[in-house]
Amino acid sequence: MTSPVQVSQSQKIAMTKPVTIHGDGNYTVAFIMPSGFTQDTLPIPKNDAVQLTSLLPHKVAAIRYSGYFQGERIIKAKQQLGVRLKKAGLEPVSDFIVAGYNSPWVPGFLARNEVLIMIKAELG
Repeated sequence: MTSPVQVSQSQKIAMTKPVTIHGDGNYTVAFIMPSGFTQDTLPIPKNDAVQLTSLLPHKVAAIRYSGYFQGERIIKAKQQLGVRLKKAGLEPVSDFIVAGYNSPWVPGFLARNEVLIMIKAELG
């Protein structure tokens, strides 16, 4: 999540879930937009550093964990997901992605997070 979050009355879009973060050192933060919007109907960002992009359909493997976005929890979840991928014979095709589903004021033991990774798989 960004801090501070600024809200103004313009086009009303419900807060989206998950917010995903990936990268090593430099991060990309992605807010998943509701399916009813297209590139042409989303609000235009006021900051040139914000880019709107579309992703092609893909499959991911995921593991869920609770708590805050803390390094140790994320590392442990990545390791567990890596082990499960190998056991299942699945081939990763991206770096790990961390997804958060709760606002910052949700207590850690109730916070839902996931570590995801795109996998090589047939869509269908």
